[in-house]
Amino acid sequence: MNQQQRELVERIGVINEKLGLQPVAARVNALLLVSEKNRLTFDEIQEELQVSKSSVSNAINLLLSTGQIDYITLPGERKRYFRTNIEKWPRLIERLMDFAVMYRNLFREMMEMRHDKDPDFIRSVEGLIDFINRLLEEVPRMLNEYNQNRN
Repeated sequence: MNQQQRELVERIGVINEKLGLQPVAARVNALLLVSEKNRLTFDEIQEELQVSKSSVSNAINLLLSTGQIDYITLPGERKRYFRTNIEKWPRLIERLMDFAVMYRNLFREMMEMRHDKDPDFIRSVEGLIDFINRLLEEVPRMLNEYNQNRN
């Protein structure tokens, strides 16, 4: 990779960290997005990122378990080739919407249990519930439109 690509990997990695990924997993994910090769071996990832084998192993296992990357093998080779699952990102967004439903339901339940009637707090929670409801209306429509445009 050239310097510009390394800097992009770092910037994407920082964003991934802010979304909750561990630092090395964030960089592995970013590397697989930025690399001109559409798949990389474990050793190539380790060499590019200059981190320990155990760190790469842990990062790859995390990314595989969350569906952010996958791997293929080639006939006659024992190596695994890792690649990004960017085409599955719409499904990840759908999973986030599942969490939005859970949070909305928990906020509703919490509001029923609270005995204090702090109007500012109530207004804030109600606003958040309304926002989640709008997300639940708009995001599926957008995903459907996105999928139709891809086909």
